[in-house]
Amino acid sequence: MTFVAQHNTGFACLKLDIAAAIYAVMQRYDDYRAYRETLNQLRDLDDRQLADLGISRSEIAATAHKAAFGV
Repeated sequence: MTFVAQHNTGFACLKLDIAAAIYAVMQRYDDYRAYRETLNQLRDLDDRQLADLGISRSEIAATAHKAAFGV
């Protein structure tokens, strides 16, 4: 019978942690970029267009935040 043992060294785990951290930062940046883009597009609309969407001017930031971050 043959046994194969695979050992994860601390260095391999560290590489995975760093990759996960980089991915998380990139994801947050993409979310923030989507928020800013949505915010700017909504701010460019006039009051009538916003009313057609059911959004008041005071709700623009909250609407953009919900669209980008889903919260």
